[in-house]
Amino acid sequence: MLICAPTVAKNINKMPWLSAPSLTQENLWPAIVPQFAPLPPLPNDPTPADLPAGSDLSPWLTAMSAAGLQADRASSPDLLGQLRASADQLVDSVIITALDSDPALRFQAAVAATWPRQLIAGARLLARLARATQVYLAIEQNAPLEWTQTLRRTAFDQSVRIVELPNDYPQADPTLIVFTLTGRRLRPHHPPPQARCLVADAPAAATIGRWVADQGIPSWIPCALLDHRTGKSAFLKIPPAIPINRLVESAQFSHDGAFDGALPILGDLLRDRRAAWTDRIGAGELVIHLIQRDQGPPSTPCIRCGWCVELCPTGVHPARLLDAIQRRDHRLARRAGEHSCIECGICSYACPANLPLLDAFRRRSV
Repeated sequence: MLICAPTVAKNINKMPWLSAPSLTQENLWPAIVPQFAPLPPLPNDPTPADLPAGSDLSPWLTAMSAAGLQADRASSPDLLGQLRASADQLVDSVIITALDSDPALRFQAAVAATWPRQLIAGARLLARLARATQVYLAIEQNAPLEWTQTLRRTAFDQSVRIVELPNDYPQADPTLIVFTLTGRRLRPHHPPPQARCLVADAPAAATIGRWVADQGIPSWIPCALLDHRTGKSAFLKIPPAIPINRLVESAQFSHDGAFDGALPILGDLLRDRRAAWTDRIGAGELVIHLIQRDQGPPSTPCIRCGWCVELCPTGVHPARLLDAIQRRDHRLARRAGEHSCIECGICSYACPANLPLLDAFRRRSV
């Protein structure tokens, strides 16, 4: 059964570069919505583009691809691929998520609060192209009214159903959000149309909405940067495909020694998707975490504490799965729940023995 794991706080001292409030305090809402600062040089106007007429999917897919509107990240997997699949598979629900994995950096919520009308317009277009009859927008249940008032009003006017959820990581993962909102089971890493859903995040929907409203190719995408060593953060409008090192320099984070022993992590922090400084920001993850490069403590034998099993949001037995992978035991791997793993990283973070659980799951060949 798919459930939502409680907030991880048992092993908070395991990663000294990660501030405890980012995982233990639930109400870290700034009084005002952060402003997205343009990262120069950015053109003032979008490149003009002719939008297709009607609801025929094929010309829209061609136009969206030409406009660079692809999104392929944990909370918005292969968006154009999902739309293509909707031509052959029944899709009755579009799910837009504005849930953040780190309360210290409310990027998704800030995008939804800054461009509410564009987000709703993008969601409605996705629903029209996928021929879906229901549109959900998932927001955090304790979000302040200052952040959601316009969003709620616009959603109501456009028949988009807002669903308020306790934002327990990794609730925004497609497997979990589809089950939470529809009761349907979607195997991890499988396209949401297999569960008759289309899943996108707030930046993807808002960018599509901007494209439709401006009738031009967007010249920038939203992005957020957080240095966990200093607590400094930035919300930015960036040109697509900018390298991480240039982004950090342009945001003036390099003045704080950002490159001194630092490591960039893309997306959800616990997923530990490490990046190179020359990697580019675009269709993939739009949040960059800067942490201290540290090999961490060595692994020790499993102490059978059961924390990994208790905290897994999809019912995997991580320690048993690691054993199966090391033994190349296919049957044991299946019994341990191999195909239910969403690679959220909670088990590795919580493990007091520092077992390489997440790394092994990603590299498994059984």
